[in-house]
Amino acid sequence: MPDFLPRREAGLLDWSANFSAKVNATPEAYGLMAEEAGGFAAVQQAYAHWYTLANQPSTRTVRSVLIKNAARKAMVAKARALARRVRADAGVSPERLSALGLRVPGRARRHVARPGEAPVVEIAWERGHRQVVRLTEPVTGRGRKPPGVSAALLMIATGDRPPLPMGKSADVLRTCVERIERAATVRERAKPQPRRTAPSRSRLVKTEDDKSVPRGDRVPASEGGGTDWRFWRATGRLRVALEPAIGLRPGTKVWVTACWINDRGEQGPWSEPAWAPAPAALPVLPSGLRLAG
Repeated sequence: MPDFLPRREAGLLDWSANFSAKVNATPEAYGLMAEEAGGFAAVQQAYAHWYTLANQPSTRTVRSVLIKNAARKAMVAKARALARRVRADAGVSPERLSALGLRVPGRARRHVARPGEAPVVEIAWERGHRQVVRLTEPVTGRGRKPPGVSAALLMIATGDRPPLPMGKSADVLRTCVERIERAATVRERAKPQPRRTAPSRSRLVKTEDDKSVPRGDRVPASEGGGTDWRFWRATGRLRVALEPAIGLRPGTKVWVTACWINDRGEQGPWSEPAWAPAPAALPVLPSGLRLAG
């Protein structure tokens, strides 16, 4: 923690004069006795006197400088002792500490525990044709994140049966993110930049209650017929649109599992997998065109 005493002697003189004036005016307000405040005033005045003599060309001598340094050392020791007393007194308000030139102690760090429960994953139809993954609390059933939770990690798989349950290793998220970033970098370097012929679709879709949810990434097919989980996304939202992948056979079971992540990046237990049949993918029309009928 940085020192509350100024380093330069001119600043130290101003600080000590302010400190002495306030503690001597109302010593009981700072948890001090009048004798203690008077003792600091004496050493502060001695330091101010010899500081003036040591900085005047006509009176600056080796003796005056040595005495000034000794007076400063005595005053600093007394100031630190009184400052510890004042800061240890719970009755002294932060405003009074700041007026004395003392640093106000910060708030204690809040302990963020690892999430102890898994979210409940549900896949529901909204507006009759769009699937949305919902995350809720297991106890209350409400769509909110537990205290200390900042995001959710979602894993996805396809197949007749769900893969084996995910482990609780904290390295899962980091490993998945690093793998995705490496693959994205390789793809970006390998392919040429395409010409943009039409504006891209919005990343938000409307649901039946007229709220926007993030458009989900395309669902990748699991390698080995549903024998492994694949990273889907990390999100702070509690509802994510689920879109079928191009080439994914309609009716294929899509499995989703999730876990909470706290503010420190620690993940909790994984949820029970939820599944839904993959809907048929609708063709993407050029901008301005609509389906007939």
